[in-house]
Amino acid sequence: MKPFKWALLFYIFANIVYLLRELPAISYSNSSTAAIGYIFLPLASAFVCLPWLVVGGTFGYGIKARATRSRKHLIIAVVGGVLSLCYIGYASSGYMTNSRLTDTVKAIEQMNAAQLDSFVTSSDLRDNKFALGVVCLNQQASAETLAKIAAKRDPELYTKMWSSPEIMGGNRRGYAVMRLVVFHPNVTEEILTELAKKTEPYLLGDIAGNGKTPQVTLERIYQEIDNSGTSAYLIEWGLSHNVNAPTHILVALANSRNEYTLRNLENNTATPLNIRREVVSRIQRQDYD
Repeated sequence: MKPFKWALLFYIFANIVYLLRELPAISYSNSSTAAIGYIFLPLASAFVCLPWLVVGGTFGYGIKARATRSRKHLIIAVVGGVLSLCYIGYASSGYMTNSRLTDTVKAIEQMNAAQLDSFVTSSDLRDNKFALGVVCLNQQASAETLAKIAAKRDPELYTKMWSSPEIMGGNRRGYAVMRLVVFHPNVTEEILTELAKKTEPYLLGDIAGNGKTPQVTLERIYQEIDNSGTSAYLIEWGLSHNVNAPTHILVALANSRNEYTLRNLENNTATPLNIRREVVSRIQRQDYD
């Protein structure tokens, strides 16, 4: 078999393995955009598996060099072999890291409050977003532990996560770590107020909808609507269903052109009765964008 055929064979096999490994992550996710992954996954696979063309071609040239005793083929096999070993070493390192992370996730899920706090304080994986995400999913995490996570400055902790089910734990929607902090039942007013200083729209929307968020903080978040552009609706959604939102904010949100903001106001027991009637009337007339 010619080297390019070996290269193609290795490449096809690598793609099959990659797809079989990644498909469960898409089916596991509850994210509304997860289905898009089925479209882009083949493209990602085609790119990620490119090094296996070199590995396969090297294997083919190695066989050919042995058969022909050609110096040219031998040099190609040696150079390709070095590159292949470097890549295989890199890939193996990544596999071992993921394997260790999977074991860590399983352990975190069984930890008590003291163990979780110790992990966030001293573990060498204390800054790993996947590990921290699972910490936030553990209902035993204390307010002190959550505060330590919230104090971290890594931008990755504010971005959506994506990985295999074994690493994501129960985070099927791929929420960012800081959003998981906001969702936790032990989160405090102080933590929410500190995180509200950020400008990440999804995070602000979650804080705006949290019943523990102080009204003064809700007031400040409300002022961010004008600066949030096309993401303003996220803050509106949070404020409009928060029963602790200041009345004047609920009244102001009744002028929103967003259907879901209006429906939240309709179901919010804190919405003044006369405003709720106006909102119901607008919904019935479909008076929104």
